[in-house]
Amino acid sequence: MKYHNAPIRGLLGFCVADALGVPVEFKNRKDLSSDPVLGMRGNGTHKQEPGTWSDDSSQMFCVVESLYYGYDLQKIADTLHSWYYDNHWTARGYVFDIGATTYAAMEMLHIGIPANKSGLSELMDNGNGSLMRTLPLAYFLKDEWDFKYRQKIVHEVSAITHAHPISQIACVIYTEFAIQLLNGVTPDIAYSYCQQVTKALYHEKEYKEHLSVFSRILDNNIATFSENEIRSTGYVVDTLEACLWCVLKGSTYSDTVLRAVNLGHDTDTIGALTGGIAGILYGYNQIPLDWVDSIARINEIITLAKRFDKRVYQCSRVQ
Repeated sequence: MKYHNAPIRGLLGFCVADALGVPVEFKNRKDLSSDPVLGMRGNGTHKQEPGTWSDDSSQMFCVVESLYYGYDLQKIADTLHSWYYDNHWTARGYVFDIGATTYAAMEMLHIGIPANKSGLSELMDNGNGSLMRTLPLAYFLKDEWDFKYRQKIVHEVSAITHAHPISQIACVIYTEFAIQLLNGVTPDIAYSYCQQVTKALYHEKEYKEHLSVFSRILDNNIATFSENEIRSTGYVVDTLEACLWCVLKGSTYSDTVLRAVNLGHDTDTIGALTGGIAGILYGYNQIPLDWVDSIARINEIITLAKRFDKRVYQCSRVQ
């Protein structure tokens, strides 16, 4: 298996799998078992054309665009605001899906609340809305040696919308897993390393209760769980578990993302997060060409990824 850190692999892998999941979002696993997703569809839940990606990819692309100029939390928030209010980085020119917590945070930004205070922080505010835009941070922070600094940045970006520690921890786990893969290690080793790093980063007493909800990921091998034990809801912990399970069980890009989408329920987000990792692992050329050709704004996505590749690693570290 060949590894390479070109952003197009992860970004395209992400949005293709997102688009696979859009038509069947909210369908349950039993229904999909009798009519599984095998390729790109249209219509369905959101009545969209084939190749239409959702708010997951929109937010992810907004983060990529913002990081091109270096790390600026308010810039990221402003770009996300432009997505929701001005249809920036939407697949077809309008927003057709947004989570409740993300929506509430966009409202806060709209009335002038700064990015470091706009996020919601109650226990019930732990949907997967910040996890879905985390992948670009792995590319941006890959060469940053300071784990605490990486943790700080991921926490801040999550907290634009999702400021509860559970959401922030989930984003750190996903980012650290992706970073290890970008650095060329195998998924099993990346997972084991990620378990150790996460426990080290959150050993303080204040995180003990929050870290406990990740016990299936951190104290077990999630890959050994049966499909019936994997929940595919929009709760951030369930989403992260499902993503890691699919990646660790998969053997190709197609196998991995179709496994994710056919879990049902939050199909676009679980598909997208899984697809981002699978794109890193298996590469651009392993994504079926007919899937790629159907993707909305494909040329703009490729251009964005190329710009990101050229510039993000030269951006100065912003304290």
